[in-house]
Amino acid sequence: MKKNKRKLLLQVTLIIVPVFMLMIAAVFWVVYTSSVNSYLKAQEKQTKDIMHDAMFMIDLTDDSMHGSDERIKAWMIKAFGEVEFSGSLQLTEEEDAAYNDYMNLNVDDPYEWYEDMPEDIRPSMIKSVLYSDLLIFNRQKPVGDFDSLVFVDGNKTDKIRILIDMDEERKGCETGNIYDLDISEHPVLREVLDGDGSGMKFERTDDFPLDGNYYIGYYPVKVDGRIAAVIGIAYNWNDLRSSVMKSINRAVVIIIAGMVLLMVSVLLFLYRRAVKPVTQMTRAVGGYRDDNSTENIVKNMHGIRANNELGYLSDAIADFAIDIDRADREKLRIAVERER
Repeated sequence: MKKNKRKLLLQVTLIIVPVFMLMIAAVFWVVYTSSVNSYLKAQEKQTKDIMHDAMFMIDLTDDSMHGSDERIKAWMIKAFGEVEFSGSLQLTEEEDAAYNDYMNLNVDDPYEWYEDMPEDIRPSMIKSVLYSDLLIFNRQKPVGDFDSLVFVDGNKTDKIRILIDMDEERKGCETGNIYDLDISEHPVLREVLDGDGSGMKFERTDDFPLDGNYYIGYYPVKVDGRIAAVIGIAYNWNDLRSSVMKSINRAVVIIIAGMVLLMVSVLLFLYRRAVKPVTQMTRAVGGYRDDNSTENIVKNMHGIRANNELGYLSDAIADFAIDIDRADREKLRIAVERER
């Protein structure tokens, strides 16, 4: 008999426990996503303000640096996407001397100065611009914090360049570095490059520019009315994620404790209302099978006080036992009369 009781209680537990686990997982997911989304949404306005300031602080997008000549702007974008270099942003004595000599050349058309620039001078020009921009950013920091300002050439979407790196403690992501980019994994960036240039769009990613949890705002850069490049502001929100996870873990512990108490209460309720009455009926029927005592089984059935189907079943069993007893007595009476 105990085996049946344990089996029923086990079946009930196997139904309830997964339901409670799903409830805990759902609560965890809702709290986590709502917390993260609320924070990242709040970051969007700040990102737009930073981007507005940045457009006037980097040579690549500051029209005052190239006299609003779209040809120079296009040349700069192409150079930032293609020219690679190694080592520090600061020029060596040889690089500085060669670059200064070229800067002192007099040309009638400023665009010719860029277009005719020798290949070996271009890395020095890019490094000089990046170093100058970095000094400006460190001296005149835009409103709000960010990790990196990145650049993607619209015609060379397999590479990404770090224009500004504001995290001095991070290694491997210094200003000027170029990384491979799989644009198929960044649909929002693709959408910005293919779009009409109307405002910023935002994307959450885990590998842009390095591994980590990043939230990036993309801003299109136009040349002659078309989108030629994209500037992105990247936030690394690992610290936020860790903070949110700690808060959620505390909340989940409390929720789990509450749900365990609730689950125990439900199981106790089910035991008293379902398992215990079934056990009583099982024992009573077994006893009736052994001693055929209608009085005992009726007494036991009436002792089950359940205002549900189990109560109706116990009453039916009692009535059935009484009917059997009545039928047995009637058979005995008929047999006695026949013997007479």
